[in-house]
Amino acid sequence: MRTLITPKCVTLNFKFMSGNFEIKKLGPDELAAAKELFLFFQIDDGLENPTFASDEYLAKLLGRKDFHVVVAVENNKVIGGLTAYELFKYKDEKTEMFLYEIGVEAVYRRQGAAAALIEFLKIICAEKGIREIFVIAEAGNLPAVGLYEKTGGKSFAVIEFDYQLE
Repeated sequence: MRTLITPKCVTLNFKFMSGNFEIKKLGPDELAAAKELFLFFQIDDGLENPTFASDEYLAKLLGRKDFHVVVAVENNKVIGGLTAYELFKYKDEKTEMFLYEIGVEAVYRRQGAAAALIEFLKIICAEKGIREIFVIAEAGNLPAVGLYEKTGGKSFAVIEFDYQLE
């Protein structure tokens, strides 16, 4: 069951298989929860020595109106989350949302938490007049591809080029 508290509110409550969880957007005063999520992302990506920017920098980032950290919380513990950036276009007067990173702890996967995070991001976008979200996934990452298809994403082939600058 999903309950929207108010149209402009930044918290949703969900009920799922193993219990209840809350989806919310973090602000600059919720640095501990953000760092908990950022640590999870790095460990989940296999980084041996996770790092963080300074608390001052992270608080400033969390306070930006065009950067979004959304978390799933159960019993005051972050069980997953996402980060997203608003990208302002120059060809026309619109903004797109770039879903940069999303992850849910293994024990909570395939129970609706990741889909709920994306649905919450869609609500943020609707409130801000943003009509498009995009995300990049590796073709072989079938769980991610399945999640994005299940939540309404349409895929198309692209080639990514990375530049390593010294």
